[in-house]
Formats: sequence, structure tokens, C-alpha cells
Amino acid sequence: MQKTSLSAPSWCPLGVLPVELWAEIFALSLSEDQFVTPNASNPPILLGRVCTEWRNIAYNTPDLWKTLALTSSDNVDHQSSVAGIETWLESSYTYPLSISLSIPQRSNAQLHKIVNRLLRTAQRWRHLKIDVENDTLDQILSTPMPSLYSIQLDCFNPLKKITISPFHLPSLRTISFFDPVCIDSRYILPWSQITDISSVGLANTETHMHRLRASPNLNSYDMTLFFADSPAMQEPFPLAGLKRLRIVAWVPDAIGSMLDNLVLPMLEELIIEVAQQICPCEPPPFPLEAFRSLVERSECLFQRLNVKNLRLPSELTCEFQNAHPSLKISVQ
Repeated sequence: MQKTSLSAPSWCPLGVLPVELWAEIFALSLSEDQFVTPNASNPPILLGRVCTEWRNIAYNTPDLWKTLALTSSDNVDHQSSVAGIETWLESSYTYPLSISLSIPQRSNAQLHKIVNRLLRTAQRWRHLKIDVENDTLDQILSTPMPSLYSIQLDCFNPLKKITISPFHLPSLRTISFFDPVCIDSRYILPWSQITDISSVGLANTETHMHRLRASPNLNSYDMTLFFADSPAMQEPFPLAGLKRLRIVAWVPDAIGSMLDNLVLPMLEELIIEVAQQICPCEPPPFPLEAFRSLVERSECLFQRLNVKNLRLPSELTCEFQNAHPSLKISVQ
């Protein structure tokens, strides 16, 4: 999609390729990564260095510039970076942006300018991935981002309290954590508006249950279990809308404890894994009783069960499929 009308390069084959086709070809040359890192040796910047015609097409095709990944080590000359980011953002026109920022140390003056320039486009941010120091994190999260749909929080200071206001991020639906501590008191988040959560960190059953109880509108939840705790006995908690649950356990005994705490009437896909790093020669057994109990009290219509690094005998696979004819089982 062009933001201006341009002519096709005069030397292009047969001289008849429309500009729109060139733009599609250029888009196919981009990295498959979710975020594109500025590099003069790679598209889209490289496309503008071939000839004047290609430059005109590239810099007038906003699709090429709608994702951006920046780290503090990408450029030694941060003054040049400020100018380059300005051009990148101008070329994105008014398109929604996907931004990745990795500046874990304290920003210098030029990096601060880059962040400030990026924040001027925060109204257009759709996806955000951040690994930044505390002051920059506060600055970003206090900025209104009305279109932001997903945020990924990586490797931040474990003592830092994270506050996200629903007034600043009214469209936020997806949150991903990489949190080595997993202390929920650190988070002041708009849990009720979140539909998808992915949580990686030193969490136990109780931590995940706290988040699940606080998030009544969840469709999908990915969790990592590091501890096999035994939470206080209570009635299993119903999550009326949860359709997908993925559990990656570092302690196999934690899986059954987690399943025992839930009622999932809408569950369609269950993924249960034991971390590859802790698997012995003989995989641990599948938590059969906890699984059967979950299915019985939830009365859900499973469609997919994916099991990895757990022992699930073939006779049990047949039993599950006989009980649920539409169930597809994958065992790795």
C-alpha cells in the first residue's frame, strides 16, 4: 500500500510492473522476525540504497517500516540513530507500529532522545516488547497507548513494581511476562480486560491461581511451574471462558496440583509439558487421575491434547479417544 503515487522503475522487466507489485516484492524481502532491526545491510534500508527508483518505492511503502527493534548496542553513533529513527517513523506514515526496546542499562542522552521520539508515536503502537531500566519503564508505561493490544515485559528489575493503567492502555488484551521472581504484589495491572497471558518465571501453583482468579475474561493461559507446592484446600476455581491452557513444569508433581484447582467448561486445547532439561531417561508418568477429574467436573469438549516429555501409554490414548471421539492427541 503506497502513501503516494509513484512510477515503476524505467528499467524493470518489460517496463510494466506496477508499483504495488514492487511493494509486495519488497515486503517479502524483510526478515521473518516479528520486529525488524535497522541495519543498512538489510531491507528495508538496503532497498533504498540500490537506486533512486527503489528508494522512492521503499520509503513510500509504510508496510516496510511498521515494525522496529532497537537495542542499546545497535549503533555506536546514537546521534545518527536519532536521525535514522526519525526517517523510519516518518516512512511508517500512520500505520500501527510494533516496537521492541531492549535498553537494560541507564540510558544516555542520545538513547533518551530516541525513546522520546518513539513515544511521540505511542498513539499508534499495537505491539510492544520492552526490556528497559526503571526510569524508562516508568516513562513508557505512564504514556497513553490507546491502540496497544499486546505487551511483553522481559528481564526487568525484580524489585520494581509494575503499574499499567487501564486508562492508558484501554485496548490491552495480551500480556507476556519473563519474571525471575513472580511476586504478584509487584503488579498493578488491568487483569479484568486481559484475554491472553503467558508467564515464565519462578512461579508456583498459588501464584498462577492468583492471576487466573483475577482474570475472568481469559481465553488462553501459558504458565511455567517451578515448584510443586500444596496450596490450601479449596473448591476448584471455574474459568468460564478459558479455551487454551499450556503448562510447562520443571517439577512433574506440580502438574496434577494445578489441574486439581481448575474447572474449565470451555477448554478446547490442553498442552502439558515437562521441561526437557529435567527429564530423566524414563519420562515421568502423565497425571492421569488429575486429568480425568478435570475432564469430569468441567464437562468440557476437548479437541486437542498435546503431551511432551511425559509417559502416556497407548491404551490410555485409546481410552481418551473413545471417550472423546473428536479429541486429537499428540505425544512427543
